[in-house]
Amino acid sequence: MAMAIAYPPAQNDPYLTVRERPDLRVDERLVWWIWQTRRFDSSRARERGFDVVFPGWPSTTAGPDFRDAIIATADGALGHGDVEIHTHASDWFAHRHHQDAAYDRVRLHVVLVADQLIPACTSSGRVLDQLELGSILLAPLSDLERHFTNEAPEIVHCPQIAAAADTTEVIEAAGMARFEDKTLRLRSDVEAVGSDEALYRLLAESMGYSVNRAAFRKIAEAVPFALLSSLSLFEAERLLLSAAGLASAELLSPFIDRPVLAPGELVTFRVRPGNAPRARLRALARLVNRHRAGIGDALRDADAGRLHELFLVEADDVLVGKGRALDIVINIALPYLSAYHGLDGVLALKTLSAPADNRWVSSLRAKLSGDGIQIRPYRALHQQGLLHLALRFCRFDHCEACPLHQSGGTPKIEDGDEVSEQA
Repeated sequence: MAMAIAYPPAQNDPYLTVRERPDLRVDERLVWWIWQTRRFDSSRARERGFDVVFPGWPSTTAGPDFRDAIIATADGALGHGDVEIHTHASDWFAHRHHQDAAYDRVRLHVVLVADQLIPACTSSGRVLDQLELGSILLAPLSDLERHFTNEAPEIVHCPQIAAAADTTEVIEAAGMARFEDKTLRLRSDVEAVGSDEALYRLLAESMGYSVNRAAFRKIAEAVPFALLSSLSLFEAERLLLSAAGLASAELLSPFIDRPVLAPGELVTFRVRPGNAPRARLRALARLVNRHRAGIGDALRDADAGRLHELFLVEADDVLVGKGRALDIVINIALPYLSAYHGLDGVLALKTLSAPADNRWVSSLRAKLSGDGIQIRPYRALHQQGLLHLALRFCRFDHCEACPLHQSGGTPKIEDGDEVSEQA
């Protein structure tokens, strides 16, 4: 991706006046909005080496402002990473992001004003690409600021939406495709490490939620099920906390050399207390202790209608409630039982109520609602289908390829890579 740091103002461009005012005071949320809604000239951004395919998902946790952005390079290759937004380029250093490992996944620094020539860099020393929006705005900044301040929430529509009946069929087909993907992944994991170890690692990912999923997977790989299930509950809990760097490392020495995670690798900012890493690791220790005889056997022997009860955890507080337990059933238990014990997983998804939507599903449901399309009754299969479509098409703004915009029956939903994100 080309480096874009400073550009001399063109005399005939009235929007470049922001660059002549390094002392400009603008609410950073306005710059967020300009980036997210693309109130900048995309063609001029492409000329500078930044073809914005997807601006990323706004983040509410510590670290970069937008996650999982997709920006094509001049040769057409897709670059994935995070985006940090600032009013002034110098804010990167003023906020000490160059010393914070939480910003090491940033691929693009988006600023309103490039007020310095020194490029931003990560804590590892990697120099970042930078895009200055002030020089390519679609309207004068004052006009954009008024529009941003007065803007009412708009109804977002899916373009060229298919008929309601076709839409439901497409969503259900997408849900089936997502379930098949999960079943195939689980089969691969089971063949590699065995059923209990594979299920335990998936449970750890689920306990980590999206922000700590990868970190919890690393902990589970370093502290395997066979070891954890041989310990008392107290020992298992302390070992997991120690591996995460949340307790003394003294207990680790008989098993591993040092904590698995580096300081700051766990995300804790803006995470609800009930979802905090410490609480989730305590829950994981209790689930392993409860099913120490074998997670796979517990699933096999359970009543299909009461599977979620296997994963409810209460201690001094509710560590795993019904909502998260239902997510585990949908993403782990049903694929396993379908793969190895003959359960009709798709039928089960058709009967289960949908759990709470995540941001991808909420966004797509809002678009469909704008076109007058409601899904009733709303089942787990529908939610999984919406998630599959959102990750495959909405995330990349590939509306023209989305089967929701094709009429005349149910198009085939192709398998493909997705963000590792459970509903």
